[in-house]
Amino acid sequence: METNKNKLIIKFANIFLGIIFFTMYIMFYNDYTTNFIINAELVKFILSWIGIILYIYIIFSWYKLHGKIFDLYTIMVTFFILLNYGQCFLWAFGIHTDDEIGKSNLYGIGVATDKEIIIAQLITLMCIFMFHVGSCFCNEKEKGISSEKNERNKRSIYVVSLCLSFFVIPISFIQYFINLLNTQSQGYGSLFYNDLTVGETLIEIFSRLFAPCLFGLLIGSGFKKNVTKVVGIIMLAYIILSLASGDRGNWLYALLILLFLYNNYIKKIKLKSFLKLIIIGIVCLTVINAIVSVRNTGITFQNISKALSIGNNPVVTTVFEMGTTMGIQTTLVRTGFDIYPYGNTHFFSILGMVSDKVIEILGFDYVDLSTWFTKQYLKLDNWGPDFSIVGENLINYGPYFAPIAMIIIGWIFTKLVYLSNKDLEGNSLKTLVALISCLSLISIFRGAMSFHLKVWLFRIIIFVGLIKIYTMYINSKNINKV
Repeated sequence: METNKNKLIIKFANIFLGIIFFTMYIMFYNDYTTNFIINAELVKFILSWIGIILYIYIIFSWYKLHGKIFDLYTIMVTFFILLNYGQCFLWAFGIHTDDEIGKSNLYGIGVATDKEIIIAQLITLMCIFMFHVGSCFCNEKEKGISSEKNERNKRSIYVVSLCLSFFVIPISFIQYFINLLNTQSQGYGSLFYNDLTVGETLIEIFSRLFAPCLFGLLIGSGFKKNVTKVVGIIMLAYIILSLASGDRGNWLYALLILLFLYNNYIKKIKLKSFLKLIIIGIVCLTVINAIVSVRNTGITFQNISKALSIGNNPVVTTVFEMGTTMGIQTTLVRTGFDIYPYGNTHFFSILGMVSDKVIEILGFDYVDLSTWFTKQYLKLDNWGPDFSIVGENLINYGPYFAPIAMIIIGWIFTKLVYLSNKDLEGNSLKTLVALISCLSLISIFRGAMSFHLKVWLFRIIIFVGLIKIYTMYINSKNINKV
């Protein structure tokens, strides 16, 4: 009873803080958009630290609500913040690069001003907090299933994942080798912006089932040692290929979800061990990064020093690269928020989840947001940004209602990824769906919703559909035997 009371206090505290922060946000937004900002560098620095404090508060309040620090929600919200506020985190510690927002050309429209960056920071912080407010009201009711049904589900998950793996894993590695070859000849940007990567090939489509297959093998097998070892080897090979090609994002999403599974089903990861792993990982990445850099520039003391500098540290460069997503919000602050001419993108994203053909059949004039923004608005030919969840809310609802809409999105996203202890112990199918959802939804934080909702639906339909079909087949065999 006392626990429920404490949870209620936390929830109402979040609402109360949300009202106060939103009121302050409106006041500061109106002031900053109409007046000159004194000591802009100091304001940027303070807002950067507010972002760190906000992240700590989010993790703390989630722990108070659910007793967990490391789960799918904290993984999801961590990437939300890193992708949309990562550069600001580093600014708080005085770390800057020549390519950061405010120094480099922003998608061809010029260098962002301090005022534009500050307004983008305000909007992003408010949207992040409101996302968390919505997440705190996720329904916690636990609907258990019988152990017999769960065992049947586990068997079906394993068989389906194993069958798909024989096809998906080799195809995925072919795709990763293609990515590696492209980046060696044309650079890191070819992963996203090259003409060869425009449009989804069949290999790319099926490679999106790679990580879900690994999740399914582990859950379906009950984390048997031999299966766990094989999955670990496959994942390690995937990480090496990804790092070699310069991909600093997708493998990390899957790795953290696998660590979540390890922590819950195999062995609890102690904080000391976790910190050791992080330090070892950073050292290894720094050495690899330095070797590649020196190989390209020549072995001299100056080149070695430069390769090992803070600016070339792989963690710093990764966080800065992730944090470029805030450039979308900054761009919209300059251009205005009512620039998309086709209507509400969330409406079209839901309507076209199966296929954009549905939108076409219904007679709507429509171009997906990412394509329109890159090709038509920015007029970029072979490269360009995807988009961001905050930017999409701004386009749809403007700066005053974008944070309000984020409450609903936070509730929906958390509903899809939340797993209680009872779910983890006795509902393998729900666990698999939550893992796939988490992997898919993270991409929405740095992209347009329309495409990534399709990816989520594709993964869910393939796995849940095949699992249900196989379970029905097993049940029918058992009935015939009787």
